[in-house]
Amino acid sequence: MIKEYKKGVDEKLSEHFSSTEFDCHCSYPECKITYIDTDLVDYLEKKRAQFNEVIKLSNGFRCVRHNKEVGGKVGSFHIIGKAADIVFVSRDITAAAYLFEDANGLGVYKNKHFIHVDVRGYKARWVG
Repeated sequence: MIKEYKKGVDEKLSEHFSSTEFDCHCSYPECKITYIDTDLVDYLEKKRAQFNEVIKLSNGFRCVRHNKEVGGKVGSFHIIGKAADIVFVSRDITAAAYLFEDANGLGVYKNKHFIHVDVRGYKARWVG
């Protein structure tokens, strides 16, 4: 279920995640709401418990304007709160991606040192 949160207002979503971690990084005055799919939070929480490691989000929700600005695809799952980009400090990005092999959508961005995971409802894989 996709829920709305007021951007900048920190609400606890689960044991290890809060709403502001998913906020769009833009500063556009019209970007006031953050959309977050509860299935995404549940998935990330499960993965955090599975390998007992902090999961740091570099991106969660993105408004349409910011998504376009950063080169995101039209129809990106970020704009509906179903996607997150995860950065790793202590793991090789390829090894980290293997840990998320059960994700619906999984993108590996080796040159940028992050992986994209989403809860789109079907399998998709890519390297960016």
